[in-house]
Amino acid sequence: MAFRKEEGMLIPESIDYDAMPSLSNEVKTKLKKTRPGTVGMASRIQGITPAAIITLMSYIKKNETKIST
Repeated sequence: MAFRKEEGMLIPESIDYDAMPSLSNEVKTKLKKTRPGTVGMASRIQGITPAAIITLMSYIKKNETKIST
């Protein structure tokens, strides 16, 4: 499964979940509350959908030079 490689992808502490319009407000709230350190941790939060994880990974990859850890 391709996702296994990405499970360890770090989520920068400075990430702005509100800057991701395709995430639901519920998902944004859960991510802001728990502040997961990796994509794998985020995927294990109840209510976080596979689509939200894909959005999160895409955002991190596209903005890795703009957001710092």
